[in-house]
Amino acid sequence: NGIHLKYSILNEVFIHYDNLKNIDFYTKEIDKNGTIKHFSPFGKLTGNNIKIELKNEQTTIGFYGIKQKINSIVLYVDNPTEFIKQIEYNVKLRY
Repeated sequence: NGIHLKYSILNEVFIHYDNLKNIDFYTKEIDKNGTIKHFSPFGKLTGNNIKIELKNEQTTIGFYGIKQKINSIVLYVDNPTEFIKQIEYNVKLRY
């Protein structure tokens, strides 16, 4: 029904496929005060190669229950092509 993203015990979010607006490759740096947030609590130190845009705002749950509202996040995955392909495949199966 969705994507469960975890960054160890430091950050976690479940995104329903219905809430996905767009998922794409993204390697640009992001503005620290902008609307796009790093999923990693270490920010730009971990890099990014994927951007996930949401239709509706969601909340991530971080270390000690710290919550952060997101509309768009960037993250780094080892195999971004396969990650995007699998998500697109699962979204198409639902419709």
